[in-house]
Amino acid sequence: METPAGYGVVLVTAGNMEEAEAIANVLVEAKLAACVSLLPIHSIYTWQGELHKEQEWQLLIKTDLAQFPAMEAKIK
Repeated sequence: METPAGYGVVLVTAGNMEEAEAIANVLVEAKLAACVSLLPIHSIYTWQGELHKEQEWQLLIKTDLAQFPAMEAKIK
């Protein structure tokens, strides 16, 4: 009996909507993601010792987790 694939959601942020859409298009066209949902978010984080508050786009990437290494390489 074959083991079922591990499916899940991968979270990635992008600096603007154009970047988010470009990443989503590449992943879906390459069949590395079944679906990518894009959501505007407000992030608060520390970078290089300073507090930042930014508008970003959250990508909710629905995928077969076995494809994660290829997806990660494509996003980078």
